[in-house]
Amino acid sequence: MIVPVSTQTNSTTGTAITADGIRIARREGIVRLNESPAAPTPYSLYNIYDRRMMNFLYITKDNEISLKPYAGKKVIVTGPESIDSRWKNHPLLTVKTIELRNQ
Repeated sequence: MIVPVSTQTNSTTGTAITADGIRIARREGIVRLNESPAAPTPYSLYNIYDRRMMNFLYITKDNEISLKPYAGKKVIVTGPESIDSRWKNHPLLTVKTIELRNQ
């Protein structure tokens, strides 16, 4: 079950809350394949500086973006952020836009 993340607005984390209470996040990081076969998605977003995982990257059937070309590259991902009850320490970031970051 996926539930929305807290609805507090925080300008330093790159999040915004829509009128219907959905948290839209903008995250910068490196796309990598997940190491765990039990992970909810095949790809994750890792922090550029300390290489720790920040988000699982989720693709919907409406927006079939292939993350394979972005694997190993620095990107900026924008989309709704939520938490899967099985993976509470790493939110799901539903990819709405993804762009390569200047190296």
